[in-house]
Amino acid sequence: MVDPIYPPSAPQPLTSVPRAMMRGDTFSFPIAVKTATGAPYNLTGATLWSTVKRAWAEPDSLALARMKTPSSGIVVTDAVNGKAIVTMPAAATIDMGDGPVTLVYDVQLRAADGVTITTIEIGTIECWPDATRTII
Repeated sequence: MVDPIYPPSAPQPLTSVPRAMMRGDTFSFPIAVKTATGAPYNLTGATLWSTVKRAWAEPDSLALARMKTPSSGIVVTDAVNGKAIVTMPAAATIDMGDGPVTLVYDVQLRAADGVTITTIEIGTIECWPDATRTII
């Protein structure tokens, strides 16, 4: 049964995904937006953005990274099939401490209508320390 709040053609809301990365690395991950029926959601004309923080309640102004289409860290790789790549810059985590840190993130979508906003993915990013602290 299709959820009546989300019509079949709307982007499917809220998938929770745990991820892991190394401190100070450029971190990229793919997203594939689907409709409520599981079909690819056409991203043509849509805007995607993602925020990475230390805690859910932290204000966006204190976020470690904020990425957005079309040229600030999110690249749509196949609009018709709902595919994109989110890339967080290395500088976002370079100053993390020496132990593992669990970060939180989400990816949101503003539909081509300019009005409808849907959170399409939330999750955690386990950020592990690395031994190398200087880029050669």
